[in-house]
Amino acid sequence: MNRRKFIGTTMLGTAALGLPSVLRAQPGEVNILMIVIDDLNDWVGCLGGHPQAHTPNIDALASMGTNFTHAYCAAPACSPSRANLLTGMLPSTSGVYDNPDIWTEINPDAVGMHTHFGDNGYFTMSGGKIDHRDSGIYWDQRAAAEPARRPPDMMINRMEVTQGNKWDWGPIDLRAEETGDWIIGDWVNQRLLAPPDSPFLLGYGIHRPHTPQHCPRSFYEMFPLSEVQLPPFLEGDLDDIPQSGVDNAARYLHTRVTKNKQWRKAVASYLANSAFVDMLIGRVLDTWDASPLRDDTMIMLTSDHGWHLGQKNHWTKFALWEEATQIPLIFHAPWLPSGVCEQPVTLTDVFPTFVDVCGIPAPGNQLEGESLLPQLMNPLTPRNTPALTTWLPGNHAVRDIRWRYIRYADNTEELYDHDTDPNEWTNLASDPQYDAIKAELGSWMPDDG
Repeated sequence: MNRRKFIGTTMLGTAALGLPSVLRAQPGEVNILMIVIDDLNDWVGCLGGHPQAHTPNIDALASMGTNFTHAYCAAPACSPSRANLLTGMLPSTSGVYDNPDIWTEINPDAVGMHTHFGDNGYFTMSGGKIDHRDSGIYWDQRAAAEPARRPPDMMINRMEVTQGNKWDWGPIDLRAEETGDWIIGDWVNQRLLAPPDSPFLLGYGIHRPHTPQHCPRSFYEMFPLSEVQLPPFLEGDLDDIPQSGVDNAARYLHTRVTKNKQWRKAVASYLANSAFVDMLIGRVLDTWDASPLRDDTMIMLTSDHGWHLGQKNHWTKFALWEEATQIPLIFHAPWLPSGVCEQPVTLTDVFPTFVDVCGIPAPGNQLEGESLLPQLMNPLTPRNTPALTTWLPGNHAVRDIRWRYIRYADNTEELYDHDTDPNEWTNLASDPQYDAIKAELGSWMPDDG
């Protein structure tokens, strides 16, 4: 049994016995390694989103720490989601709703996580894509968001998503060491092995499986096309949802994918790139395991949002359905127990969690999330706050353990019962017997914005 697996097994036993854990909440005693993946949905072994997902390293981390199986983004797009992660502010508060929005310009008074930790004695370092726009001046040390040595845009299976925006996937004949994500991983590993003298916040942003989905050929060979399973799909799935929901679906893209017989290839590519990402994470976890500050460092792994691969006639993100909004979220610290938390949480909760774990003050009244420290201490600790996701002004989804309620800016609605309808195929919003459920979930939505 390797060291990582042994640690996971022993920590699970501690949690099962209900033994108290030691909380290190004195300032300067906890380092943070924050791993942020681009466009990774629940197609991860420990979340069960696709039966062929190959993510042994992420799964090992989940077994060692707290695996939040119902975690969601605050916005299903890169810029607003990452702004939410770094500020702890909801899109309706920060005003950051879409990818062209830059939070440091729209809300310049907002204090970024990296700035706040830097002001409280931390050395902040970031490699790869953490923020959607490069805000390198706010980090003490910053590697390139995307190094020059990255896979060429080969346009193997090019699909036009929108005018001028190309989507491509396919294997590349480059060694893994030549890819940008690997190079950034080396940069992160160097800092783990030779950490600064002060406590640190270290971010590792991984670009894949974001498009163009290119990774070394060997990862594609793991998923023979004849064996690839397509995600659940229902003809006429959009027939019972309002026009605002229909408008979110990239139907033209799904038609183009299926007409050109690319669906299975696209699924295989997503699985391959996700497996490649998992390998990269394994390298960093091995380095963390060997690092001098291993026992004083918390790891957090997540993604900025989910991704559709044909479900509900939709591709990419930019929607308020389950596939676009669900993400992996795992915390691990050697001094905390492990377990599974099934209660809904969001990226809004990460900043306040870090503040609590590290024992530093919050940045005024800015943080709108709820610290997850109680769930890290005991994953079964009750939590009463559902997950809120916003896509453009006035469009919101609220997800509790059973229901997803969507209300658009024009007051049209969708309601899904995940106990009986995990694929969100039946919209119950028009049935008056669910009015009380809609009213309760709707009470969590912002009054405006």
